[in-house]
Amino acid sequence: MEAINEILKVTNDWKLAAPQEDVYCNELIRVYLKGKSDGMEQAQKLVLDKLQHNIEKSGKVASGIIRLLKDNGFYPISSYLKVENWNDFSIMILIPDKEWGQEQFLEMIDKASDIETSARDEYFNVMAVFCPVEDNFDEKCAISDGYLFKYAV
Repeated sequence: MEAINEILKVTNDWKLAAPQEDVYCNELIRVYLKGKSDGMEQAQKLVLDKLQHNIEKSGKVASGIIRLLKDNGFYPISSYLKVENWNDFSIMILIPDKEWGQEQFLEMIDKASDIETSARDEYFNVMAVFCPVEDNFDEKCAISDGYLFKYAV
């Protein structure tokens, strides 16, 4: 009954219709709260499972883009993953500055976009960004921007 009394303290609009002695109300609230707790626990497990799956999927996207670049004579320095949300990811691929402006590299960006698009679904979104860098790139810059995972190139 304590739970019901606490609920009634915060509202003036509702009054208890069941008799005060009715144990059913307390039991109903207890079961509701337990179900809510169990449901939230299950939802968290599902989100974590999907997050792990999506991180693996991001690795496959990064691998495909890196393979595309290498097959066409470009040599990425490294690649980083940023988790925006459980279903939204950003891959940053570092490219040597001297390769950045080449005409053929622009074609690779279009082809990389096709790889991204083919991987997307209602539970997974990914975007690859390319960043020209010099040899003295400081990895702390990527980390400070939220790119916490590094892919082995």
